[in-house]
Amino acid sequence: DDRVVVDHLKGRGGRGNPPWAYYYEMRNSVYSHLWLLHGRGRWPRKVAGLTARALLERRRWACLRLAGRGLVDGVAGRLGKREDFV
Repeated sequence: DDRVVVDHLKGRGGRGNPPWAYYYEMRNSVYSHLWLLHGRGRWPRKVAGLTARALLERRRWACLRLAGRGLVDGVAGRLGKREDFV
């Protein structure tokens, strides 16, 4: 079965994204561009933009750390839910 479940963040009240959201956004963007689109698209621009957004967060070091892990996992093609940093 190839169904996908997506939970969108709602009602954060202006507090920004939680650090774990940077992991998933980075991982999924890199994975889709490298593995599904075979390198086509503007994924370096997406990586740079997401990194810049993480720098503006209140918990910037946690956001940057998890975005970095997402980058590594996306390049490696590792998907699935991660429980070790939530």
